[in-house]
Amino acid sequence: MGGADGEGRNLDVRGVRHVAPGPGRNPPGRRQRTRAGVLRFELRWIRLLIGIGTAIAETGLSVRYTTTSALVNELAEADANRRLSSVIARYSKIDLLCLDEFGYLNLDRRGAKLLFQIFTEREERKATAVATNSPFTEWDKTFGDARLCAAIADRITFRCTLIQTGTESYRFQATQESLFPGQ
Repeated sequence: MGGADGEGRNLDVRGVRHVAPGPGRNPPGRRQRTRAGVLRFELRWIRLLIGIGTAIAETGLSVRYTTTSALVNELAEADANRRLSSVIARYSKIDLLCLDEFGYLNLDRRGAKLLFQIFTEREERKATAVATNSPFTEWDKTFGDARLCAAIADRITFRCTLIQTGTESYRFQATQESLFPGQ
């Protein structure tokens, strides 16, 4: 999916806008797209995800922040209680859906299909921001089905903006700095 060019320039990669951070810089927030589509973030700092959601909410648009596992659990419970249609309809009305911890937990086939329904319903109508540090090559483990994984990746990456903030965990860096100050 392309890589950072080290100068913080925008790179077009197969129709996907990729904002690559320069050395020691985070990508500027103004480059985010807020219209219908999907924003996908490869980052360790969920503050960016929350910051984008807050900025969009301040413009009067509706924003919902949740973890991927919490969303899948809510969908599964709604499905069991025969309320799935109303829950999907509710999520389809939110202007920006922020999903955190995407790809951390493996989903069963049913959970992956439920999540797919959300992406399909929101596609090209509402924005979805996904925070993950899992590369696309590992997503087949998360979704358990190669075809379903490809379909989800297709919906997430269509007309999206990829922001890669780096590979170092800020929690790990903070711990190192507190244990070894000045190094």
